Formats: sequence, structure tokens, C-alpha cells
Amino acid sequence: MMPLTADDAVARVNQILRGREGHLFLAGGHHHVRDYFTGAKKPTDRSVEAFFANAEARRLFCAARGLEYEAVVFPEKLYALAELVDFPVISLLHEFYMSSSRNSGLTDPIYPKSVVGNSDSYAKTDTHLSHQGSMELLESILVPDFSDYWPGFLKHTDESLNFRQKFCGDLGRKFEPKIQERVTLYSAPSSYSVEHNGVSGMNDGLLCISVNEKSVTERRLLIFGDSFFRMLLPRLSYFYREIIFCRSRFFHYELIDLFGPDTVYTGTAERYLSGCVRDEERPHFLLIPLLKGKTSRPTPGFAQALSNLGAGLLPRRHRASTTTAVLPE
Repeated sequence: MMPLTADDAVARVNQILRGREGHLFLAGGHHHVRDYFTGAKKPTDRSVEAFFANAEARRLFCAARGLEYEAVVFPEKLYALAELVDFPVISLLHEFYMSSSRNSGLTDPIYPKSVVGNSDSYAKTDTHLSHQGSMELLESILVPDFSDYWPGFLKHTDESLNFRQKFCGDLGRKFEPKIQERVTLYSAPSSYSVEHNGVSGMNDGLLCISVNEKSVTERRLLIFGDSFFRMLLPRLSYFYREIIFCRSRFFHYELIDLFGPDTVYTGTAERYLSGCVRDEERPHFLLIPLLKGKTSRPTPGFAQALSNLGAGLLPRRHRASTTTAVLPE
């Protein structure tokens, strides 16, 4: 690995590592990435218990209501591309969670192996997946349910690509001068639109509503996740007519009846597994900005988009199966 130089002082402060092939890696931050992904720090027993309690309750809840459900863990770049750094790296998910005696084998999340070990699956200057990595991930999520539509999606995607010569990711912008790269980007169709509640100064509490009137199904998707899922919304809209994205680490049971989804996804960046919290400790999602004292400036069409969802309606495909479901204790 290329050592940091005097010119990389800002990278040292922000704990970013330079790896081979020009890749940058988050090593510190709030989740102490290098410490957890080398085993120097370990998740607490409470965190492991919370992970599996949440996983089981979420699946049972969705099954009781006839809702399709998928849980996704997005592999940490430092682990996925461990061959590009000069120290041993482990998977936080597999080392401390999937190996736990609490793992029944029925709650394993989607953890796309196709992006692990493939340097083209991640942007060099960013913690997130590249276009190629995004497609690999989507294949693992979508093909089981949308196999008939997948060839059409691949053709659509190939026709919707463009290139940015000077892309600077969330790691590259920490340097001075900023480190840039050439990337392939997906352009959403003109039929796609997205509105959001404009929460500022924080991540949790962000609510996005995307609509694609030319989607291949009329299904409604509800996502509880982070920036990894948010960046996939335009691609997911090829399959789902409406997508409600809630930026949160929790599963907000209170929003199921409100939004009436056909499908629910949860997603988390692997580094967030450094400390899991039970869903019972969540605040009501719509109160998060107020509890944090943050202001909101919704986009002009947000109120209408929210109204168009028909808040309070039951899922289109599952009305008959929802009356007996109860919240987990």
C-alpha cells in the first residue's frame, strides 16, 4: 500500500488510506472501520443479539402480512478489496454475526459475493459501489423475483449510460486538491421523478418518494436503509412504480400501514454493524427531524407525492392478508 505523505495531511486527519490501483479506503470515522475490520475492536454481545432479534422480527412481521421482504448488507470496501491493502482484513458480518450461535440460518441477509475481490465493483474515490458493482448487487436482489424482466433491464441500462470524466467521491473530496476519476453513470429515464422531505444537517429522517410511470410493474417498494440503497433508487424504479425510501437503521413498523407497500427492503452498510440497536428503541420515523432539532425544506412536489401514495391504504396485492398481523413484542 502506498504510504501517506506530507501532502496527504488531510487524509491522515480523516483517516483515509491509499490502496493499490488508486483506490481510497475509509479507515476511521464514527464506525472505526479499520479497528473493526481487523478484529482490534469487536461488536458487543448486545449488538449481536439486537441484529438477530431485529432480523427475526422483521421477517416474521412481513411474512404474517404477506409482504415480500429482503435484507441486504452492503460489503465494506476495505474488506471487499482487502487485496489492495497491506494488512489482514475480515468481514464484520461473517466474523462476528454469521458465525454466532444466534444464527439460525434462516435470517442470513443478502451479501453479494460478486462484488468481493473485484476492484471494478467500487469507485476508486468513494466508499460506494461503482456502476458495475451496483448491477452485480441488483442481480442478486432482483433476479429471483424479476427474472422475466431482467434481460430488458440490462438492455435499458446499456442504453442509459454516460461517463463523467472528473467524478470525485466521498473519499476523494477529503484531499486537497481533490482526487478525481472517470466513472460510468446511469441516467434515469424522463419518466422517473423523485421528491424528498428536505431534512438538512443529518442523514436519518430523510424521506424520498420516487415514481416511474413506465415501470414494468405497478408494485410499491418501501426501503429502510442508507446511502447505498438511496443511490440505487433510479435503477430500482425500472421494476417498481413507487418507491418510498426512509433513511434509517431501524425497521419502522409504524410506516407499513401508512404506505402499504408490496415489498420491503432493509439495507445497511457493513460498517454499521459495529453497533446494532433493537428496533424497539427506535423513534417514530416522522419525528426524527423534530427530535434532532433539524429543519426541513421539502422539494416543491413532495407534499403532492406523499398525498398521491394514498397514505393509509392497504397494499394493493395483500389486502386480504393484513388483518391478523400484530407488531412483535
